[in-house]
Amino acid sequence: MVNDKTSKAYTETTQAEKSEIRQAFGKDERKKIRELFTEIGKVLKDAVEEIEDSSEKGELTFEETAGIITKYLSKINPLLSALYVNSVGKLIRAYQLLLYSDAVDEFGYDPKFEDFVKPFFRFLYEKWWRVSVEGGENIPSRGRVLFVANHSGTLPADGAMIKYYVREIHPSHRDLRPLAENFVYYLPFIGVLMNRVGGVRACQENAEILLMRDEAVLVFPEGVKGIVKHFSLRYKLQRFGRGGFVKLAIKTRSPMLPVAVVGAEEIYPVVARFDSIGKMINLPTLPIVLNMFLLGPFGFIPFPSKWYIKFGKLMRQTAELPPEAVEDDILINQISQEVRANIEDMIAELLSKRKSIWK
Repeated sequence: MVNDKTSKAYTETTQAEKSEIRQAFGKDERKKIRELFTEIGKVLKDAVEEIEDSSEKGELTFEETAGIITKYLSKINPLLSALYVNSVGKLIRAYQLLLYSDAVDEFGYDPKFEDFVKPFFRFLYEKWWRVSVEGGENIPSRGRVLFVANHSGTLPADGAMIKYYVREIHPSHRDLRPLAENFVYYLPFIGVLMNRVGGVRACQENAEILLMRDEAVLVFPEGVKGIVKHFSLRYKLQRFGRGGFVKLAIKTRSPMLPVAVVGAEEIYPVVARFDSIGKMINLPTLPIVLNMFLLGPFGFIPFPSKWYIKFGKLMRQTAELPPEAVEDDILINQISQEVRANIEDMIAELLSKRKSIWK
């Protein structure tokens, strides 16, 4: 936690700058930017609606979907140009000075910044991926709990959508702290963004600190293997490591909540990967996704697949076992396989309900 002296100094040295930015970045400027973002949102929403309508007439291919997205992106280009020419400099400066809290926790979590980016995640949740949720009643409204989910999507968007639901939609409105793989912190902007919105570098020590504070923590036992697997392996769970998440739950006497996500596998279909090149740039691999070929310079845009998230029944046995149970490898493996089976069953159930990738 930032100490009071440091926090006070930061506040004093930026008050004049904040006042200057508030004057320059006035109501008219903010209104103009809001209108531009609203217009961009409407165009993207129209693209999703056309994709959904077309999918009702038959299974829509990724190529056909990319064609629809590209058509609507041409309408967005003038809007982005207007935003850049008129406001982007002031927007960046205002973002730097007005949207950070003066103090964050030891992991870099900044609730003020999270509230600022919330409209972006709301758009992804409600309009782009149209997330449907089941089993929300199984989420404890208080107390320590370890969420355990399948992992996919190349970038950790699944964690963002689970977190958005728990914080913004679930009646408890509690914060959820996702554990992020190390490689995320080598990506431009992504690592800082993860910290600012509540993500924490994945390690036993960090997770223990959070759980012992009675917080909710989200883990992905598949790790990197889950998010960069080839598209042909979609919805086939990868190895759950050596049961580290089970040991964590026992050690902190935390119940576990299995979570299944369907839809994230299709946002960035991995068609090839180059492990050796990835390691040269401090990444576990260099994935090649279909978006790069079909959307060209807009290959960073994820496909608007339809998402389903299901929260399973709370598993309390890890909160009731004695601490020495972490040394019982057979028990650890048994519990790990039980969690894995629960997630696989929920994935199969969600896939059976899905009409198509897009709807």
